[in-house]
Amino acid sequence: MGFVYSQVAGEVRRQQMERVATVLTRLGVPRTYRGFEATMAAVWLVLEDEECLHMVTKRIYMGAAKLCGQSHSAVERNIRTVVKRAWETNPIYLAEIAGYPMSLQPIPSEFIDALATDALRYTARSKNDVTS
Repeated sequence: MGFVYSQVAGEVRRQQMERVATVLTRLGVPRTYRGFEATMAAVWLVLEDEECLHMVTKRIYMGAAKLCGQSHSAVERNIRTVVKRAWETNPIYLAEIAGYPMSLQPIPSEFIDALATDALRYTARSKNDVTS
């Protein structure tokens, strides 16, 4: 069995991962894509430690590979496929998630960073809505 984001510890992290799943689906990446699971695992790793973004191959691809039961090269390929699909399907929404205009398809680390940042903003907004 691979990475099951609904079983991650903590309510906030679960909400963040649900947000990422929703965003991926809206970007045209169905849960049936192998890259869906790998991307979810990669984002989870970044949410746990954003320093992962500085060592993509060693920390993200290898870490996601362990979580998903895939090779690191399969994880990298699958995430690249997800990025391509998202860019081809909904580039306007992808730029909205990233928070800046995009004229070119993002590289995988930019894509993962954008998803993680959006998830953090989402839970920060939710927290502010509750306290307001």
